[in-house]
Amino acid sequence: MKTSHQSHQPQLVVMNTTRGKQLITDGQVADGSFTRLRGLLGRRGLEPGQGLMIVPCQSIHMFFMAFPIDVVYVSAEMEVVGIDHAIRPWRVGKPRPQSRFVLEVPAGTAKATGTQIGDCLKLDGYSLRHPLWLRLKPW
Repeated sequence: MKTSHQSHQPQLVVMNTTRGKQLITDGQVADGSFTRLRGLLGRRGLEPGQGLMIVPCQSIHMFFMAFPIDVVYVSAEMEVVGIDHAIRPWRVGKPRPQSRFVLEVPAGTAKATGTQIGDCLKLDGYSLRHPLWLRLKPW
């Protein structure tokens, strides 16, 4: 899964520090217009540990997707503010205005890791000081 900044960034790792569990061990970042629009389109699935961080993002769509995913919505304070469990193709996620980015992970990941609203996350392999991140304004 290529992103606009893949060659400049190490693999994304996301840890749920509240639960002591890793959500993503082999992730990519979509932080450009094209990569955010494309998301996971064209993929046949995600392996355990894989995932995509879309930043900035407050809502997702599953149009043309081939498989269900869990979507974890995360605030600027790195707190989980929403979760869509096993959202299926051709669905739209509920907008979460307090979300600053989302994590798209294999269906079942949120339950398997015990991830819940209010949990705190930690990123490795991506800086939240990216210019797009700084320009994002709350709704």
